[in-house]
Amino acid sequence: MYEYKQLFSQIGSKNEYIKIAVFLIFVAFLLFPVLGKKAAVIVGVVAFLFFCLGVAFWLKAIFFSRDKNDKIR
Repeated sequence: MYEYKQLFSQIGSKNEYIKIAVFLIFVAFLLFPVLGKKAAVIVGVVAFLFFCLGVAFWLKAIFFSRDKNDKIR
């Protein structure tokens, strides 16, 4: 139970969005033979959206969270 609380408390970070996307892609591959193509496509689209959120947070952290005195590493 503690692991689930910890997971859902960190969902705002970029790594959690990407982890959720990878999990949903895995679920889409498992659901394809059981529920058919439509369910797998829907889960795949949701996974792609989570992946895009993760990349957006990653790019935001790179480009917009620096002060004027910070240097690019």
